[in-house]
Amino acid sequence: MKNIIWILLTTTLLVGCASHSGTQAAQSTAAGGEVVSGATPESLILSVSEAEAEKGLFSLDLDNADIREVIGYIADILGKNFIIDNDVRGTVTIAAPAKISRDDLYPLLETILAARGYVAVPAGRVIRVSSQRAGSRENVRVRVGSDPEEIPAEDSLVTQLIPIRHVPVSRIRSALGVLFSKDSSAIAYPGTNTLIVTDLSSRVRRLASIIRQLDVPDGIEEPNRHWAGMDIREVIQTFSDLTGKNFIVGGTVRGKVSLFTPSGIPEGDYLKSLETILDVYGFKMETAGDFIKVVRDPSKSSAQPVQQED
Repeated sequence: MKNIIWILLTTTLLVGCASHSGTQAAQSTAAGGEVVSGATPESLILSVSEAEAEKGLFSLDLDNADIREVIGYIADILGKNFIIDNDVRGTVTIAAPAKISRDDLYPLLETILAARGYVAVPAGRVIRVSSQRAGSRENVRVRVGSDPEEIPAEDSLVTQLIPIRHVPVSRIRSALGVLFSKDSSAIAYPGTNTLIVTDLSSRVRRLASIIRQLDVPDGIEEPNRHWAGMDIREVIQTFSDLTGKNFIVGGTVRGKVSLFTPSGIPEGDYLKSLETILDVYGFKMETAGDFIKVVRDPSKSSAQPVQQED
C-alpha cells in the first residue's frame, strides 16, 4: 500500500496521494512546511485479498483510530488531496464486516465526519475538512427544490433553496424551530417566500418531508380568520410575509387587535385589508422608499383605543 504524505501547514494539514509524482508536487506546495511520511496506522485494520483489491473491494475495521489518520488512509486510496483544519480531532471505531467498494469510501468518510460534527467540502483541487459551521462558509453546493425524494439521503453539506408555495415562509421557519440542527443555517426569505437551509443533505431531506405536510393551500387563509387579542406588530409581520413587502413600525405602534374574517382575506386585498385594520385602531401606512412605514395617525384621536399589553 502506498505511503501517506502529511504536509503540516500553519493552520491546516494537507493529505494526499503518496505516489512519486504526488510527493514531488506536495513538497513543492509545502515549502517551509514539515513533510511526514508514514505507513498505515496500527489502529487501521485492512483485510483485502489481491483479487478483491483489483475489484476495488475492501473490508475496513476502525478500532479507536485517529480521525486524521482515517482521512489520510482514505485519501491515499482515492487519490484525493485533503486540507484538514487544526480543530478536527477525535477517534473513530467502526465494525464493517461487509466488503466496501472504492466508490463507497468517500460517502463513508462523509458519514464518519458527520458523526463527529465535521464536513468535507470540495474547494478546487482539494477537499477541506472542517467543522460544519466553518464549512458552511465555503463554496457549498447549492440545490433548489422542495421534493424530498429528489434530495439525496447523504451526509454531504449543501445549501437547499426550498420554495414555499401556500403559507408564509416565516411560519414554516418558526414551526420547524428546534428541528434544525445546532450547526445548521435556516433563513426565511419573504421576497420569494423561500426557505434557505444549509445543512447535511440527509437532514435537509427530512426537513423537506415535514415542510411538504405543512405547506398546504389552506395554510394562508386559516390563520387570518380568527385573530383575537393578537399583538398588532404580529399582525403587521403576518401581512409582510403574505405580501413580501418591507415594513418599518413606529415605536408608538403597540397593543392588541381582534379581527374575524370567516371567509378569509382575498390574496389581492392584503394591503388594503391591513390599511383598514390600522385605520380602525388609529394607525396609518406611509410609503418610505422601498418600505411601508406604520405610524400613529394624529387625525384619529377618536379612533377605537387599542388594548394595551400588560
